[in-house]
Amino acid sequence: MLAKTMTTKQRYWLRQVIAADASGGTISEYASEQGLQLKALYAWKTKLTRLGLYQTSLPESNSPFVAVQPRLSEQQQQEGCAVSLANGTRIEFTGALDSKAIRTIITSAGLKR
Repeated sequence: MLAKTMTTKQRYWLRQVIAADASGGTISEYASEQGLQLKALYAWKTKLTRLGLYQTSLPESNSPFVAVQPRLSEQQQQEGCAVSLANGTRIEFTGALDSKAIRTIITSAGLKR
């Protein structure tokens, strides 16, 4: 079941999973470098995927961006933000996101070229 907002723990592990995938190495190498338990990293990757908070495969267009469709309340659907990067890429956010979540998304977008 997808929660309305992510918990602090979910945000932490989502950042770790995204960083591990973007690291260019294996998840095992990333876990070792960051002092994380490999089993915990895999467990959270699975859990976040099942919750719909993380998508492992790329869209068919071979774009490095993944469409995110969170379940939002009416109030959250009315909130939003758009960021245009210098390279012309536009990232749009809906819902109440904190600065850490936005930073993670933008950083991940910049790492996956």
